[in-house]
Amino acid sequence: GQWTDWAACSSSCGEGSQHRLRYCLLQGSCEGFNKETRRCNMFSCQGVVSPLMTDQKRYLHGQWGKAPDRQTAWRLRPSAYLWLPAAELPASIHHLRKHFALLVTLRLNPKEPATGTLFSLRSRPPCRPTRR
Repeated sequence: GQWTDWAACSSSCGEGSQHRLRYCLLQGSCEGFNKETRRCNMFSCQGVVSPLMTDQKRYLHGQWGKAPDRQTAWRLRPSAYLWLPAAELPASIHHLRKHFALLVTLRLNPKEPATGTLFSLRSRPPCRPTRR
Protein backbone atom coordinates (compact mmCIF):
# COMPACT_ATOMS: atom_id res chain seq x y z
CA GLY A 1 0.00 0.00 0.00
CA GLN A 2 0.97 3.62 -0.52
CA TRP A 3 1.93 5.75 2.48
CA THR A 4 0.02 8.96 3.19
CA ASP A 5 1.86 12.27 3.58
CA TRP A 6 3.34 12.94 7.01
CA ALA A 7 0.84 14.60 9.36
CA ALA A 8 1.64 17.99 10.89
CA CYS A 9 4.14 17.93 13.74
CA SER A 10 2.48 17.88 17.16
CA SER A 11 4.74 20.72 18.36
CA SER A 12 6.26 23.73 16.60
CA CYS A 13 9.46 23.41 18.69
CA GLY A 14 10.83 21.50 21.67
CA GLU A 15 10.33 18.11 19.96
CA GLY A 16 7.08 16.73 18.69
CA SER A 17 6.01 13.74 16.68
CA GLN A 18 4.27 13.11 13.41
CA HIS A 19 2.85 10.04 11.78
CA ARG A 20 1.75 8.65 8.46
CA LEU A 21 -0.48 5.73 7.54
CA ARG A 22 -0.87 3.23 4.77
CA TYR A 23 -3.89 1.25 3.76
CA CYS A 24 -3.53 -2.20 2.28
CA LEU A 25 -6.27 -3.56 0.05
CA LEU A 26 -5.74 -7.19 0.99
CA GLN A 27 -4.99 -8.39 4.49
CA GLY A 28 -1.37 -9.49 4.64
CA SER A 29 -0.45 -7.77 1.36
CA CYS A 30 1.72 -5.20 3.14
CA GLU A 31 4.80 -6.16 5.08
CA GLY A 32 5.31 -4.39 8.40
CA PHE A 33 3.12 -1.94 10.27
CA ASN A 34 0.48 0.36 8.82
CA LYS A 35 1.56 3.39 10.90
CA GLU A 36 4.96 5.08 11.09
CA THR A 37 5.91 7.72 13.65
CA ARG A 38 8.95 9.98 13.70
CA ARG A 39 10.26 12.82 15.82
CA CYS A 40 10.11 16.36 14.44
CA ASN A 41 11.01 19.96 15.35
CA MET A 42 13.67 18.76 17.78
CA PHE A 43 15.10 22.23 18.43
CA SER A 44 14.68 24.29 21.59
CA CYS A 45 11.82 26.79 21.79
CA GLN A 46 14.14 29.35 23.40
CA GLY A 47 14.63 32.32 21.07
CA VAL A 48 12.22 31.01 18.43
CA VAL A 49 10.45 33.74 16.47
CA SER A 50 7.45 32.68 14.43
CA PRO A 51 6.00 35.46 12.28
CA LEU A 52 3.26 33.07 11.18
CA MET A 53 1.57 33.14 14.57
CA THR A 54 -1.98 34.42 14.18
CA ASP A 55 -1.37 37.46 16.41
CA GLN A 56 1.50 38.54 14.15
CA LYS A 57 -0.51 39.25 10.98
CA ARG A 58 1.31 42.52 10.42
CA TYR A 59 4.22 40.47 9.05
CA LEU A 60 2.13 38.76 6.41
CA HIS A 61 1.27 39.92 2.95
CA GLY A 62 -2.43 39.66 2.13
CA GLN A 63 -1.77 36.68 -0.12
CA TRP A 64 -1.14 34.38 2.87
CA GLY A 65 -4.02 32.35 4.24
CA LYS A 66 -4.48 29.58 6.79
CA ALA A 67 -4.83 26.13 5.26
CA PRO A 68 -8.26 24.78 6.22
CA ASP A 69 -7.09 21.17 6.47
CA ARG A 70 -3.93 21.66 8.60
CA GLN A 71 -3.80 23.68 11.80
CA THR A 72 -0.16 24.74 11.44
CA ALA A 73 -0.08 25.19 7.67
CA TRP A 74 -0.42 28.27 5.52
CA ARG A 75 -1.21 28.64 1.84
CA LEU A 76 0.47 31.34 -0.16
CA ARG A 77 -0.64 32.71 -3.47
CA PRO A 78 1.46 34.34 -6.20
CA SER A 79 3.41 37.41 -5.07
CA ALA A 80 3.04 36.60 -1.37
CA TYR A 81 5.87 37.51 0.97
CA LEU A 82 6.77 37.36 4.64
CA TRP A 83 8.37 40.36 6.32
CA LEU A 84 10.17 40.25 9.68
CA PRO A 85 12.09 43.44 10.53
CA ALA A 86 15.15 42.87 12.72
CA ALA A 87 14.14 45.78 14.97
CA GLU A 88 11.07 43.81 16.08
CA LEU A 89 12.96 40.72 17.16
CA PRO A 90 13.07 40.15 20.93
CA ALA A 91 15.91 42.08 22.57
CA SER A 92 17.63 38.83 23.52
CA ILE A 93 18.27 37.97 19.86
CA HIS A 94 18.80 41.40 18.28
CA HIS A 95 22.33 40.41 17.42
CA LEU A 96 22.18 37.15 15.55
CA ARG A 97 24.90 34.65 16.26
CA LYS A 98 27.53 33.94 13.64
CA HIS A 99 25.74 30.66 12.95
CA PHE A 100 21.99 30.29 13.27
CA ALA A 101 19.27 28.11 11.81
CA LEU A 102 16.37 29.09 9.62
CA LEU A 103 13.76 26.39 9.20
CA VAL A 104 11.44 26.52 6.22
CA THR A 105 9.18 23.65 5.21
CA LEU A 106 7.48 23.89 1.84
CA ARG A 107 5.01 21.58 0.17
CA LEU A 108 4.33 22.15 -3.51
CA ASN A 109 1.06 21.47 -5.26
CA PRO A 110 1.89 18.96 -8.02
CA LYS A 111 -1.21 20.04 -9.95
CA GLU A 112 0.09 23.58 -10.47
CA PRO A 113 3.09 24.55 -12.60
CA ALA A 114 6.21 25.54 -10.66
CA THR A 115 7.15 29.06 -11.73
CA GLY A 116 8.79 32.06 -10.12
CA THR A 117 10.85 32.15 -6.93
CA LEU A 118 9.87 29.72 -4.23
CA PHE A 119 12.11 31.01 -1.44
CA SER A 120 14.32 34.08 -1.16
CA LEU A 121 16.22 35.43 1.82
CA ARG A 122 17.87 38.83 1.85
CA SER A 123 19.05 41.43 4.27
CA ARG A 124 18.78 45.14 3.65
CA PRO A 125 20.88 47.77 5.40
CA PRO A 126 18.94 50.13 7.65
CA CYS A 127 17.55 53.23 5.98
CA ARG A 128 19.64 56.34 6.47
CA PRO A 129 18.25 59.84 6.19
CA THR A 130 19.32 61.64 3.04
CA ARG A 131 20.94 65.06 3.20
CA ARG A 132 19.70 67.82 0.98
